[in-house]
Order: sequence, then C-alpha cells, then structure tokens
Amino acid sequence: MTRFSSICARALGVAALAVLQACASSSTREWPATQVSIDDMRFTQPLQLSVNYKTNKGSPSGTTVLRMQVDEKGVTQRVVLLKSSGRSELDQGVLQAALSARFQPYLVDGQPVAVTVLAPMHLK
Repeated sequence: MTRFSSICARALGVAALAVLQACASSSTREWPATQVSIDDMRFTQPLQLSVNYKTNKGSPSGTTVLRMQVDEKGVTQRVVLLKSSGRSELDQGVLQAALSARFQPYLVDGQPVAVTVLAPMHLK
C-alpha cells in the first residue's frame, strides 16, 4: 500500500467515524431516563468486534467509552462515542459492534424498560 493510499484510507475511516457520531448525536430523541452500566446488561450473543489495523503499528489497544440506547426488547437503537481511544480504527470497530449488540431486556419491577447504557470498552 502506498503512503498516499494509506493516508486516504485513514482519512476515510476518520470521516466514516465522524458521520456515525453526527448521525447518532443529531437525533432529537431523548435518552431513556434509566441509566445503567454495561455490567448490568446481559448479552444474548457474543459481541462481534472487527478492527482493521496495520501490522506495522501493532494491534490497536485502548479504551473507548460509549453511551448506548437499548430498547425494552434488548435491541441497541443508537450509540454515541463519549471518549475516543485515540485510534480511529478501534473506535469505528467498537461503534459498529455496539450497534449490533443484543441484550436480555433490562427489568424494573419485573417489567422490561428502555435504558441508557454507559459502556467503557477496553481492548488490549
């Protein structure tokens, strides 16, 4: 891969991440009032994380913090990046994985409710 194509690929990744963030944060919908930690949620399927990276930079590591809206059925409706890991390819992979995440419904007094989930994602 040439230096130019490498720069273009990185720029496209950053642009795609910016578009995802803008789409996720531009909604006028309010976030659910019930706020929980990712530790309070139970995945119904393993989280599928895919990160494209260059071997000469090593595998990406860091912490990305997300805010997720999960509906009463356990389906992720939207995700916003609250804190970047500093690696756009890692942030993009985590955002895409979070958007496809499925959970057991969160229950309050035995009834499923929509929740706002704060989710630090650590990758080493």
